[in-house]
Amino acid sequence: MENMMCEMSFQEKVQAALDRMGAGVFDYDRSVEEQYKAKYQAVKNHAEERELLHVLLALPLVRGIMSQTMDTVKSPADKNRYLAYFQHCLSVAQMLIDLNFNLTKQEEDIALAAAICHILPENETSVNFDNLEDKLTGEYGFDENVAKIVRLITRANGMSEVETRVFYQNIQQNKLALVLRLADRGNLVERLYGISSWTAHEYIYETRTYFFPMCIYAKEHYPEISGQIGVLMEKMRCHIEVSEILLSRYETREQQLSQEILFLKEENSRIRGIIKKLQAQE
Repeated sequence: MENMMCEMSFQEKVQAALDRMGAGVFDYDRSVEEQYKAKYQAVKNHAEERELLHVLLALPLVRGIMSQTMDTVKSPADKNRYLAYFQHCLSVAQMLIDLNFNLTKQEEDIALAAAICHILPENETSVNFDNLEDKLTGEYGFDENVAKIVRLITRANGMSEVETRVFYQNIQQNKLALVLRLADRGNLVERLYGISSWTAHEYIYETRTYFFPMCIYAKEHYPEISGQIGVLMEKMRCHIEVSEILLSRYETREQQLSQEILFLKEENSRIRGIIKKLQAQE
């Protein structure tokens, strides 16, 4: 009897948890796997080395959910968007690993799992804002703190300025949520050079208004991670300042081109008028 009660190995625990989820949820499109395989494997290797149970559950689960959601859309652009979101969550997880926030094993497991899962309620998947806890904690067996952090950092559409400030203030009260939200922004600022100028201005405004103050708050209230927060803040600052310079040059050139186009239209109209007069004289 005592032999039958022997403790399961970590690998057995992972497999048992995956089995409880059901095989169908992990189905994914292998034709696009090469686009994220290296990042996926790097996070998985770290989780196996550190024995992070929730991370090893989140990786195949989110890959499956995002892939199956991709299958519901027809537009190649929408399919690429879902693929990019999955790559984004892997990049955020990898950033947390690389920065080494000196978290306990349990904290790291929860933070990385939340980093991987945080794209689900934002992207019309089967895990949404209404059923978040029921799905992640109830159905899939994640620690309740994973769902708590994902909910904390997920911003609802149509928030007023006051509601937005409260949203970010609530994040500040949870160290893991704060770390994750800052790492998320640390990855997103890399996109500033490939988006519309209007969207880039929005990112810059948000980063200066909310994320820089959050960095300062984190350094003051969580001194044990102040070094890592400083690295994130400097990364944001560099990307923001470079983007502002490029935007200024782009918008100046855009204005110049608009003036040149207006001049050419006026000149074209003037020449057409001259031609009409000459034709009338004939």
